[in-house]
Amino acid sequence: RRVHGDICLHLSPSVFMAANGVAYVLADRAQAIANYPHARAANGLIFVSGISSRKLDNTYEGVIENADGSLTLDIRAQTRAVIENIRVILQRAGADLENIIDLQVFLVSMADYRGMNEVYNEYFSAATGPSRTTVAVKELPSPKLLIEIKVIALDPAAAAARSSWASVALPLATGAIGAVTAVGALFAAMYFRGTSGRGRAKPALQ
Repeated sequence: RRVHGDICLHLSPSVFMAANGVAYVLADRAQAIANYPHARAANGLIFVSGISSRKLDNTYEGVIENADGSLTLDIRAQTRAVIENIRVILQRAGADLENIIDLQVFLVSMADYRGMNEVYNEYFSAATGPSRTTVAVKELPSPKLLIEIKVIALDPAAAAARSSWASVALPLATGAIGAVTAVGALFAAMYFRGTSGRGRAKPALQ
């Protein structure tokens, strides 16, 4: 697949390899309104796009449409749906919520801050959870939305590969340093043995 000259390798129905990493486009999640993936993995990190409570059929969790046309919006239900959507996306990329290192929350109103936190705290703790930023925005793509979240997570497969390489490279490096040290010690011993008892070494012939 080629878009504006960029080459993309289609690895599976939902996975695409490009010059900027691996894109995950999930067929069973709400589809993006523009051309961007649910997540992209690159350089050992997974970047998840802003996720809302919108479902595949374009209805929303945490939204009740009343008979008079008004809406009843539930920040707790929307927050839970957003986090669960993110969990599914991360799992498709080989990670999970525990691998998130940074999380950004976008609220339409800070009046929903407390309700959002109540649900958020069910999923994350200060000791093991991600760093977090919460900001209020003027609006989100739909008036039915109260919250959107985007995250960055560690890619466990990439981390495991680095760990495996380190377990091999460190002993090799240590062995190489040890060998160099041994050779240096041998030459030093030979030098001092050769000059021992002879006083100051004679200057080289000019």
